Amino acid sequence: MKLIILWICILSVTSAAYGEKECRTSSGKCEFPFVYSGTHSICTQSGSKDEPRPWCYQGSDSDSKWDYC
Repeated sequence: MKLIILWICILSVTSAAYGEKECRTSSGKCEFPFVYSGTHSICTQSGSKDEPRPWCYQGSDSDSKWDYC
C-alpha cells in the first residue's frame, strides 16, 4: 500500500513539473492547476474542436485567458 501511495505522489509531482516546464505559449506561461471539464495540471486538448492542439489557462490577468501550447 505504501508503495502505491509513493508511486502516485511521484507521478503527481512529475506531471506538475512537466506541465510547468514544457507548457508555454507564445504569449506567456501557463497557470496550473486550472479547471475546465475537470482539473488540469498540464496542457489539455479538452474542448479543442478546430485543431486538436494542447492549450492552457494563462490566468485572469492575461488578455486572452488561454492560448495553445
